Amino acid sequence: MLIGKIRFRDRNWSAGLDGISGPVAPRLGSPCQGWWAGVMAGWGAIALVATSATSATSAETLSVTYGSIQAQVPVEEVELFAQTGQLTGELAQYGGLFPAAQRERFRAILQRTVPLDATLVSQLVYSPTGEIILDRLGQIIQEPNGNGAAALGAGLVQAAASPEGLNLVSLLRQFPAPAVQLNGEVAVAMAEAVGQRLQERDRWVSAVEAQAAQAAQTQPLPPDATAQLTQPGKYTWQRLSFNWVDSSRPGESGSPLGRAVPTDLYLPQPGNAQAAANQPVPLVLLSHGVASNRQILAYLAEHLASHGIVVAVPEHVGSNGSKFQRYFEGVAEPPTPREALDRPQDLSFILDQLTALQLADARIPERLQVDRAVAIGQSFGGYTALALGGAELNLATLRQACQGGKPEDLLNLSLLLQCRLGELDNSIPALKDERVAAVLAVNPFTSRVFNPAGLGAMQVPLMVVAGGADFVVPAVEEQLAPFAGLTGANRYLALLRNGTHFSVLGEPAPEDKALPIAASVVGPHGDVAREYLEALSLAFVLRHGLGDRSYDAYLTPAYGQALSRPEMPLSVVQSLNQPE
Repeated sequence: MLIGKIRFRDRNWSAGLDGISGPVAPRLGSPCQGWWAGVMAGWGAIALVATSATSATSAETLSVTYGSIQAQVPVEEVELFAQTGQLTGELAQYGGLFPAAQRERFRAILQRTVPLDATLVSQLVYSPTGEIILDRLGQIIQEPNGNGAAALGAGLVQAAASPEGLNLVSLLRQFPAPAVQLNGEVAVAMAEAVGQRLQERDRWVSAVEAQAAQAAQTQPLPPDATAQLTQPGKYTWQRLSFNWVDSSRPGESGSPLGRAVPTDLYLPQPGNAQAAANQPVPLVLLSHGVASNRQILAYLAEHLASHGIVVAVPEHVGSNGSKFQRYFEGVAEPPTPREALDRPQDLSFILDQLTALQLADARIPERLQVDRAVAIGQSFGGYTALALGGAELNLATLRQACQGGKPEDLLNLSLLLQCRLGELDNSIPALKDERVAAVLAVNPFTSRVFNPAGLGAMQVPLMVVAGGADFVVPAVEEQLAPFAGLTGANRYLALLRNGTHFSVLGEPAPEDKALPIAASVVGPHGDVAREYLEALSLAFVLRHGLGDRSYDAYLTPAYGQALSRPEMPLSVVQSLNQPE
């Protein structure tokens, strides 16, 4: 939440909520507006809000320090500028240094309201994860006594409760200290880190696209390359719902019955040519992300089922949308690091259940490939699929990598979740399931929780899908660089240049949203991203779940280029060299 735009005598840069500009870096796209602050959030100390957020004090000045340089602007001048666009007093001296277009963009940032109510903000702010975020932001946005974390948290809650809602102006009004002090040196370091990461992202994206284009020149296209895999298949299907419970693991809130694993099974109907010929039937396990549910990727399950593939979609009850809704309502405990173990075990438990059902339920195909399942997951679900496929956690290296903490860490919000997994004890059960024949991971986090050795331990075929505009789980650190370190055959990377962390998700029903996500964060052209995922997933499953080598032609850079559309460029590579 960088406040304002500043020009120092010895450095020229400008910063706002929507980016960094000037010689330091190109413009950064819209951030996730704190969405990930609630991801894996711990139990909040709500009482702290009542004591620390009731002060009548509010900030009167915005003070910027950089070494011996200090500049002060009355908050009322910032408010007037936000309301009218008029520059007065001290603000006129600094604001006049910037072009009119930048000033208007900054004014729009000041007015932008985040659609979160005070109760939800208090839960986010005073959760363990939220406190980490505030502590790091408090190194930049300070109060007169130093780190501004406590005042920032209180101001956020009060601003969210104000009539105008949570925006930068209301935050300034509610900041419970006489001055908001911006530490220019830390802010400059943060800006430089942003610039470096953006430049690094551009280098990697360019490298992927160049390598894909070069490889595509020598590859033939399969027949009907642009349509075959994106169209619905010839099979009708039905959805069966099972309320399974794994009695071998503890359930939510200490339930004596065990861990609930509600599962939807998308089942192609009997009577088709495949069933009549008694051919093998491929199986997919589909794992949703955190604060989500099994409906968010239902479109993908339906597409695969229409092509004769059985799809099992569990609800991970310890980290789903319903769990977060109950947590925010104060009637449930928060998600715990144990969820990183329970999620892969949910999928293994489903394989056990399906094996048993093959003998007891005539609706389950006899030749369902339970021993050659393909695990597909998005975000935390991507981690889940990777762990199930043999990627190895190493708590010692994870804990070492997570020591300390700088504001720059907030540029990769997945680190907050990954580092929480370091709280697990050392007795980690084996998560790899030999019945998983291949893994497709969409927007997964990998850098700390697996590291290169842990990810390299996975021997099954792997496809990684990355979004170039993902600011929650950044593609370079979490997908592109790790993929470049992998060796062996049957490795695929699909890069959506403009893809965000949420591009491939279906449209959730309003009641399914644990946290509202702004349209600017979701990003445009989700329909195109979903079409890509449908086609690539289908080819990957039929090749590595069913063993049909004719689909090799659909897992190539040439097919990626044929499928690609200008509004959401797609590049597919089978190996990746680190850019120079």
